[in-house]
Amino acid sequence: MWEDILKRPYITVGVLALVLLIPLAATSTSGMIKRLGGANWRLLHKLAYVIGGLGVLHFLWLAKKGRTTPYYYAITLAVLLGVRLWEWLRKRATVASLAPRGGEGARAHD
Repeated sequence: MWEDILKRPYITVGVLALVLLIPLAATSTSGMIKRLGGANWRLLHKLAYVIGGLGVLHFLWLAKKGRTTPYYYAITLAVLLGVRLWEWLRKRATVASLAPRGGEGARAHD
């Protein structure tokens, strides 16, 4: 068994992705979201990004040479994650620009 795992790492990556999906499935109900709290639930469900990457890696390693389909999936995932990153950076910059500068607001009231 260990020889197969070392010889075929795509099996390990695929099983890891599958196992990581279990807590996401178990916590996807409204009741679990309330029990975990929104912030904890969102943190846990960020595993979806890791799972997506593992899934693409699994498909890339599994595919026969000459097949282009896994690359389409990799490009699609990269674009989608790039959009998410762009939005996150944009929101972060907006929040930073709206935050009061260090000490300016505190001295104005004295």
